[in-house]
Amino acid sequence: MLFAVLLIAAGADSPDALAGRAARAQAASDVCLEQRDAARNAVRSNAPAARAMVRDIDRALALFRFHRRGDAIGAIAAAKKRFDQSPGLFAADRRADLASAVAAFTFCLSSAAPPPLAELTINARELEVKAGLVRERSARAGVYLRVEGIPVGLTSERGALTARVPSGDVYVEAILPPNAWGEGSVTLTPDGIGTVAVTLDPDKEPSDETDLVLVEAHDGVLRANARSLSLRFVETDRPVRITRIEAIELLDRDEHVTRDLTGLFRVSGTAMVAADARAVIALLATEPSVPIRVRVRAVDRAGLVHLNQVEFVIPNDRDHR
Repeated sequence: MLFAVLLIAAGADSPDALAGRAARAQAASDVCLEQRDAARNAVRSNAPAARAMVRDIDRALALFRFHRRGDAIGAIAAAKKRFDQSPGLFAADRRADLASAVAAFTFCLSSAAPPPLAELTINARELEVKAGLVRERSARAGVYLRVEGIPVGLTSERGALTARVPSGDVYVEAILPPNAWGEGSVTLTPDGIGTVAVTLDPDKEPSDETDLVLVEAHDGVLRANARSLSLRFVETDRPVRITRIEAIELLDRDEHVTRDLTGLFRVSGTAMVAADARAVIALLATEPSVPIRVRVRAVDRAGLVHLNQVEFVIPNDRDHR
């Protein structure tokens, strides 16, 4: 009792005050979650640019929960930029609804206090076969770990990592390139301590839908006389350093492959470039589907697979005379 009185006299928060603050923060976070869902639902499109907006919106909430408010606002700014650069993606009334939903979500992220973090130990597990029996063991060092889609680090030699993560319900991924992936979930109390085990499935190849840009296209338009043709994966405004191209394919409007373009490209620096840009552009210009849609799958230095599609049009030269 004397110790409690001394704490209060010294200005320390009582357990009830801490619990009350955590409850208020959780309530505010729940409002932000609802507004995130409203912004997501307002997108209502499966176009590559629209899916990228949804990724930005999801990332913004995750970063907010990680107490990274500045990065969360940056993710929303990226979504707004995509919105402004895709005037033809949404009808006028849908644009107004989406803009309003994103603005409400942005205000919540800017003004609300996120719930306290918690401490989570993630134990990555691997499957091994001995004497015909399958059993689990601790994973090796170097397994990539994500919480709510946000990287939190790599496992140690004992296959584990302890990190400060959001409280509440959290989703955990473990990734071991090139072909092992696992997932798990756990509910953490504010300022609490928890543990979760994630078993890697050796037959699940990990892959990320990563922003893909056609460097020479501006506002979705590729000039027919462009002198180069470069595709680049980008994460948080930084190019992904690709080491191997797995596939570059031309798709029709139903996403069926109409032509394999893989052999026409090579890795150069941070981009995948056409060896003969003029020839590839001439080939693409004959594609009857508008917009032209190209799907890319490539591997980075860490062995992670990146995939996405990019859409663009190639106007006739006479349109620019």
